[in-house]
Amino acid sequence: MEASVEGRQEREPGMPEPEEVRQGPVSGAAAPYRVGEVAELMNAGKSTVYRLIESGELPAFRAGSGRGGLRVPREAYEKFVRARAVRPPDASPPEAVA
Repeated sequence: MEASVEGRQEREPGMPEPEEVRQGPVSGAAAPYRVGEVAELMNAGKSTVYRLIESGELPAFRAGSGRGGLRVPREAYEKFVRARAVRPPDASPPEAVA
């Protein structure tokens, strides 16, 4: 990522602004995303996010008691987005590890 004019780094598409990060119960740790937050970041519907979770493409866990709400770890979401990033046509393919 390149630095912008103000000295801040440009964010990748689909990634939240740093000031938008909610804090989790652990001091200083970022809270996992709710399904609605993931849907908003992806510019998709909640049903799409639920399908990705159900298929195993997007890891999630249940938080709370009873049925609990689904939460997506931030690292899992970021990995999911990076894995689906489109490379520029002139980018060389990743080197194979022997």
